[in-house]
Amino acid sequence: MPLASDLPGRRPKGVGLAVRGPGDQTGQVADQLTRVSEQERESTVEALADHLAVGRLSIEEFRERLTLAFSAVTSGELVALTADLPRPPGPAETPLGVATPEERAARAARRTESRWTTFISVNAVLWSLWAVAVVTTGGHPVADFWPLWITGPWGAWLLSREPNLRRAGKARD
Repeated sequence: MPLASDLPGRRPKGVGLAVRGPGDQTGQVADQLTRVSEQERESTVEALADHLAVGRLSIEEFRERLTLAFSAVTSGELVALTADLPRPPGPAETPLGVATPEERAARAARRTESRWTTFISVNAVLWSLWAVAVVTTGGHPVADFWPLWITGPWGAWLLSREPNLRRAGKARD
């Protein structure tokens, strides 16, 4: 049984079967015998209309390819319709060394979490040392409450760096 693409008049003049499909960015060969959906046909027609709009196709070529696109049965037939046309540019890539907003937010969250983890760990050790000193010496006067001299300023600094608190303060202004 001959394939639909083998029938005469099924392919535009000068266009052979392509080895790459629309959106095939990995370089893999499209399965040319897979049956296509209406959505795939419409996507190909949209691509052809874009090429017509920028002058890569004449009206006659567009009409011919349009007819072939809507009558295409396999993906190979659709690929052949756009094989001689350039691919649309892919999504803009972020230059090396420039973080996206999502990456910056994730980095800030990790930094904040790391600061608070360090604060809690160090202060747990300090307060444990103070408690051991209080127990072993029979009690300390309140004036020798030395871990507070570290916990207080450091905690205040961490709170001032907390982004959620800064946003809340700006909202009140």
